[in-house]
Amino acid sequence: MWLFCQPPRTIQQFRNPHHHPSPPQSHTRHPTSVTLRPSTNTTTNTNHLIQSLCNKGHIKQAIQVLTQEPNPTQRTYELLILSCAAANSFSDAVTVNRRLIDDGFDEDPFLATKLIDMYSNLGCIEYARKVFDEMPNRTIYVYNAFFRALTIADHGLDVFGVFCYMNADGIKPDRFTYTYVLKACVASDSSVSLLPKGKEIHAHILRHGFEINVHVMTTLVDMYARFGCVSQAGYVFNQMVSKNVVSWSAMIACYAKKREAV
Repeated sequence: MWLFCQPPRTIQQFRNPHHHPSPPQSHTRHPTSVTLRPSTNTTTNTNHLIQSLCNKGHIKQAIQVLTQEPNPTQRTYELLILSCAAANSFSDAVTVNRRLIDDGFDEDPFLATKLIDMYSNLGCIEYARKVFDEMPNRTIYVYNAFFRALTIADHGLDVFGVFCYMNADGIKPDRFTYTYVLKACVASDSSVSLLPKGKEIHAHILRHGFEINVHVMTTLVDMYARFGCVSQAGYVFNQMVSKNVVSWSAMIACYAKKREAV
């Protein structure tokens, strides 16, 4: 049993200092489709036009054309979401999200990861949380996207509650999962040190055979280094099966930090 298994905060507990409209909701739901829909030549041409406008950075025009397209494809929504993030446009993001819900794509795990990333890049963690909460088919990619969003928003403590839910769902972590969770230990607005949780993740990594992954182990070295645990960082570094430039840089930075503290 995980010692840190605590329910993560609800969406209402995330507060954004700026005023934003309410998260997109839908009163009329349509069957979910994660495959491309049959389309006429007109529909195909319109989808291509929207995608072309997105690729050129014309998100406003793309959304105008979207209103004329009854059957947007998954690819079209992907590019719309990416364009909203690139344009740093929250209002356009909400518009696209609402239309996506109405078209029944809100249960598409692939688009959910894109929405979470988009809202994270826009600094709207509560909207990313709503997308995650309402996604019934959470894949490892959906979880990883949300772990990343929480870490960027300095909600490190919440990562561990979600990590428990993921394990309860029977979804196995991958190297990206461990990377985000370890980074959450040092990227937290909590006044309580998350070093004990980092040590538990270290044990989890060893039990699941990820000690041979240079990316995971380098992140582990960096975590211990940031907490000033030079001996633990050195031990992990010495036990690494393989090392790269980033691994050596993390260990050198750890010793340099210790020297400055003396």
